[in-house]
Amino acid sequence: PKPLENLLARSVREGLHAHVARLGREKPPAADVAAGRRWVAAYVPFVHWAEGVYAAAAATGDERAAGGPAAHEAAHHRGAAEAHAEREPAKPQTR
Repeated sequence: PKPLENLLARSVREGLHAHVARLGREKPPAADVAAGRRWVAAYVPFVHWAEGVYAAAAATGDERAAGGPAAHEAAHHRGAAEAHAEREPAKPQTR
């Protein structure tokens, strides 16, 4: 079990570091809509990745075998966040 434990721990550690690094490259949103979208595009996949890792670790074998709702939900949100970040920023309205 030790080699498997090391493999899993290393994979989780690398994934965590990659997500945190991506999030760290973006500035938290302020008045810049495009920057806010980039930040959200980094933050949302990170949160869903963390939820998925936790759900996989906490799930029973039956839930993992079926793909579980966490895997489906994470994939859905990952695609939505990337699509959201790629949209053009909204034009300011003048009155």
